[in-house]
Amino acid sequence: MGGRQNYNPIFYSDIALRNYVRAKERFGELDFSADGFEEDLSFDVFIEHSISTIIFSTMCIEAYLNDYAAACLGDDEFYGYFDKLSIEGKFALVGKFVLSIEVNKSQSYYSRLKRLIRERNQYTHSKSKSIAGYKALEDIPELSDEDLSRLEEAGIDPVPYRELLDSAKNALLTIRDIALFFDAHDSGADAIERLFCHGAEILDKNGKDIRNKILRELRIKNTVVKS
Repeated sequence: MGGRQNYNPIFYSDIALRNYVRAKERFGELDFSADGFEEDLSFDVFIEHSISTIIFSTMCIEAYLNDYAAACLGDDEFYGYFDKLSIEGKFALVGKFVLSIEVNKSQSYYSRLKRLIRERNQYTHSKSKSIAGYKALEDIPELSDEDLSRLEEAGIDPVPYRELLDSAKNALLTIRDIALFFDAHDSGADAIERLFCHGAEILDKNGKDIRNKILRELRIKNTVVKS
């Protein structure tokens, strides 16, 4: 395959990695014992970094599939007939018509991808809903002093935030599993190295480069960072 321009998967992967680092740092700073009605800015920043990890991971995977398919099938063929396929459809297309294998829906790479796309859609296709039983916000009865006191003492429920951090990690693991799929079936893909082992330093809050630490957390064996 010849050279190509506008190749963005590495850029998107790097953004996802950096946001995951920031999300983990913010999660460690969250005070769940605080007043349940007064989350500070750290909660919003944590959510921002977690969602960014999810969205840019999805962009990375789709960009990688687009590039791989277009390079193998030809730009006119792919973008003319297959560009509108879903991400799962593009994955199946590449598997069957380029690599001559069926994408196994029972494998982790597929279940992770389905989860990632579902969670990405929750944020990119957000849909509001009316509050059942009430036509306007002013119709909702105020909580009693007793209920307010109970909720304040209970603090902030950490479960949704832990689940969101897990979703962010799943997003990166999805990139990893898709990359491993290509490396297993195309000896020239070098997907793990290309998507994870290039780019500038990823610094923690103390200014230390922790790219390799994050790669080890994701169980990526090739932790050689190349400039």
